[in-house]
Amino acid sequence: GLDTEIGELGARVSGGPRQRIALGRAIAAAGCVAPGLLVLDDPFSALDLETEAKVVGGLRQLFGPSQRYEQRSTIILLSHRLAAFPQADLVLVLNDGQIVERGTHAELIEAKGLYSRIYRAQRLAERG
Repeated sequence: GLDTEIGELGARVSGGPRQRIALGRAIAAAGCVAPGLLVLDDPFSALDLETEAKVVGGLRQLFGPSQRYEQRSTIILLSHRLAAFPQADLVLVLNDGQIVERGTHAELIEAKGLYSRIYRAQRLAERG
């Protein structure tokens, strides 16, 4: 809850709650004004897939295309885990520091390139 003591540098909480706290702080810091640009560097690595989907859905609801222009934000998500990318407007795939693919999730899946192979492998690993 809001009164929970988390200790210095989040010492009393594990990785998942620490990530949710950091994300919550970033959103709260924006107050009533959208942050304009929100850069998230592997923010879901310690979250389960269900929680990740809820967080991504919440971000789209708060700052996404359904909002008034002044309430929208550009969110740059850097991640090795691709579960959130089906909701992205644009996906850039990097390999050895170079952009090797670019498109929507659906376009990249259809192209059957690197993104598609990684996405399918991760989906299989989740089920297995």
